[in-house]
Amino acid sequence: MLHSPASGLLVIDTMLFGEDELQMLFSFARAYFLVDMEIPSAYVQFLRSLMPRKPRSEIYNALGLQKQGKNLFYRDFLAHLRHSSDKFRIAPGIKGMVMLVFDLPSFPFVFKVIKDFYPPPKETTRELIKSKYLLVKQHDRVGRMADTLEYSNVAFPRVRFEEELIAELKHFCPSLLEEDGDDLVIRHVYIERRMIPLNIYLQEAEPSRMAHAVIEYGNAIKDLVAANIFPGDMLWKNFGVTRNGKVVFYDYDEIEYLTDCNFRKGAHASQRRGRDVGRDLVQRRQARCLSRDLRPLPARQPGRARRLPEAPRRPARRGVLARAQGPHPRRPCARCVPL
Repeated sequence: MLHSPASGLLVIDTMLFGEDELQMLFSFARAYFLVDMEIPSAYVQFLRSLMPRKPRSEIYNALGLQKQGKNLFYRDFLAHLRHSSDKFRIAPGIKGMVMLVFDLPSFPFVFKVIKDFYPPPKETTRELIKSKYLLVKQHDRVGRMADTLEYSNVAFPRVRFEEELIAELKHFCPSLLEEDGDDLVIRHVYIERRMIPLNIYLQEAEPSRMAHAVIEYGNAIKDLVAANIFPGDMLWKNFGVTRNGKVVFYDYDEIEYLTDCNFRKGAHASQRRGRDVGRDLVQRRQARCLSRDLRPLPARQPGRARRLPEAPRRPARRGVLARAQGPHPRRPCARCVPL
């Protein structure tokens, strides 16, 4: 907002209309405002009057008071467990190589646990993954990277877990599990707002929504690059779609600063395709050849029948091997001409 005393005009640069636009400004995919407040609860109460559907914990986080936000979130989570009966399950979608993700169907958040081992070709460590998540926490998320709440020693009711999920946890991250009576304690977990994975969204969306999601996917990558962030793994399964139709990135194990990356120019697609086709053709022809001693065949002359040159006779070998191979080498077929 700009005010010019000379002209008496008040210039407004941007305006928000409606609760949905205001919620996108205070979104979990944007950086904290870090507001200096004397009475934080008064600010939260005022914002709650503008966004009544937004939990108080998320407003505290958006204002930079994450300790209060995490405290309120955990209270809400315990209250939800007392008033629900569904069980924790493995989250829908393609399973990740680094994170084991599970959720509660009636709760709009997912729980992410770092695995103890990673299949090849993934090469990383638990400390490196934690540093990536800390990088996102401290960086400008530009509305394209989801915020995470990091907890330690979280106790879950053991009976609320499906047996398949228990087996997955014991197999992939036994070092983070501890059974304490009727509770299952997870030593380290990230909690994140649940979104529809982009690959699942594209399979089920209408053509118009599908086109919008693909454009949003490209815009998300462009916004991340503008903020000096290279996503690393840009598969669709690593992006999610919010309820407002915005595409957000949430897989951080291969994230890097763009200025730390070296990009090399590759061959043109047509050049790669031609080179691959030529190599495959040579390999197929070589596979058909029955003899390694190939010589060029004479060029075919019009009007005359093509005759293969007679191979010179070799002296017969003695022994069983010589009788099995015969005195003459096999002749190459006409199509097996070396290139």
